[in-house]
Amino acid sequence: MNYWWKIILRILMWGGLAVIMGLAVMSTKQTLSYSSVCSRCLATKSGVERSILGIPYGKSHQLIRYLYNTAEEPRLAKFSKGRLMIYEEINGRACGHDFVKTGFCRYRAGSVGCGQFGGSAKVWIRKELILGVFRAFEKIRDDKLAAVSCQLIEREFPLETPQAANGRNLINKSEEQTERDRRMLLFADLLGLVRDRQDWVAVLDYGKNGFQGDPPLLNDPAALSERLRSDNPNLRRKAASILARDPSTSGELIGEMLGSGDEEVVKITGESVFLNKRFGLFGALLRSQTLDEYRRKSMRAYTREEFEILISMNDPSVDTACLDAISKGDRFELLGKALEVANRDPSDVAFKAIHRLLRGPDPFFENEDRDLDKMWAETETLHVSTAALRESMMMDIEGNRGERSKYDFVSAIKSMGATRDVSQWSFLRDGYLKAINGGIGEWWLASMAKAMHELDGPATEAFLIEEIKGGEFRRLSAAFSAMGLISSRVFEEPLKAFVANPPGLPPKGSNPPKYYFFGDGYGSRFLKYALHRCHGVPLWRLVKNTEGKFVIEKPRATSW
Repeated sequence: MNYWWKIILRILMWGGLAVIMGLAVMSTKQTLSYSSVCSRCLATKSGVERSILGIPYGKSHQLIRYLYNTAEEPRLAKFSKGRLMIYEEINGRACGHDFVKTGFCRYRAGSVGCGQFGGSAKVWIRKELILGVFRAFEKIRDDKLAAVSCQLIEREFPLETPQAANGRNLINKSEEQTERDRRMLLFADLLGLVRDRQDWVAVLDYGKNGFQGDPPLLNDPAALSERLRSDNPNLRRKAASILARDPSTSGELIGEMLGSGDEEVVKITGESVFLNKRFGLFGALLRSQTLDEYRRKSMRAYTREEFEILISMNDPSVDTACLDAISKGDRFELLGKALEVANRDPSDVAFKAIHRLLRGPDPFFENEDRDLDKMWAETETLHVSTAALRESMMMDIEGNRGERSKYDFVSAIKSMGATRDVSQWSFLRDGYLKAINGGIGEWWLASMAKAMHELDGPATEAFLIEEIKGGEFRRLSAAFSAMGLISSRVFEEPLKAFVANPPGLPPKGSNPPKYYFFGDGYGSRFLKYALHRCHGVPLWRLVKNTEGKFVIEKPRATSW
């Protein structure tokens, strides 16, 4: 009997070892998908390589796609392999292709990592140069000048092999390499500006002379502005790009570009005006296009001095953008500037911005920016028994087997507070603590505390003040949220004490409250909300004084 047990144990042992080794080997299985571009004709190709233990066992490639059959063909247009390539027209032969890998995604053991191969920045510059030659050739159709241009690119900007590029530190480039990259980008710009054979010859002569002296085609604003009216869209875009980023370009010309009606020219010019903070042109910028979300958020970080410059321009379009940035950026220190705009040009936009500043940020619904006081006021009060409300709340807090309660959670909470039955306070407090442990969000926790405050204000205030003396993140974020929604001046001094001397490490935590509630920490929005609201600011009102001017009225009341 013992003999057979030994056999079985050996089989299990060796079988388990084989499984472990198999899993270890399979964990090294890797799939690499990548894209590549030909450094001569700009055709693209993608591929997939598979390996185990670093040993390749499978490769596949997509068909070569001739992306730039014509320079005017959009990047995402349908690929046509049968059309004669511009490269072939210039060189009289098909391209032999010299593909260089650019981007990649690596899949291994359920994880994905994407990035760029070394030298990708050089590949991008190379693409701009070749594309400049192709576009010049399409306009002028001189294969000799195009061939000379390609030779000049090969001489001045040869592309390294991927292995050589990966072997260098491409981040800490030498000054010589940086200067060469700058020259090549300038050369690409010049190729994009040529209109005739004479221009092309001038650009090539500049390159042959080592790019010394003043570059041609750039020092004549009249000639550049003339290109803005060209029938060739690439020529218009290139001229707009150069003029827009040149700080010496007159504001009058930039204004004309913004008002040109050419979608691409307007976009390029607007991006440059905004990036370089050419504030005098912001009015024309805002009338020519709508700021995207990224730029609207960027304005929220402007300094006080920058907002003062913009508001002093007395431009309605600029005022609207500034009010949006000040209010949604919670720049309460700029309330006076918002008042200045409201008195100069009374409008719903100005009044809403001031109201937004006074009510404070929305830490719960960041993408929706809701008025939480209005939300609470508009929440339905249910006229049902206390027992039904308690049952409904506990079903939502405990989440019994995925069942949903009969009533809306916040409606049930508000209705419980509306009963003014002090005996229900302990039930709500226990439910509040249970909800924290259950992972319920801060808005619902704040609503529970609000209802507790309506049942017994002093007891709720004492309870929340005690809560912020601990160091546990969830209880702190819930307490701050509750204090902000309740907005009692009783909380002001305890909140200041917390900021001055936050508690240390929580009993079961790995990070102190400073990590979560200060700077850009996740919980900082809840603390800022409480600090703003408990200072009495929500009680302030926008009114007209005896002189007919809008002012902020600050009641002496210490709480709601």
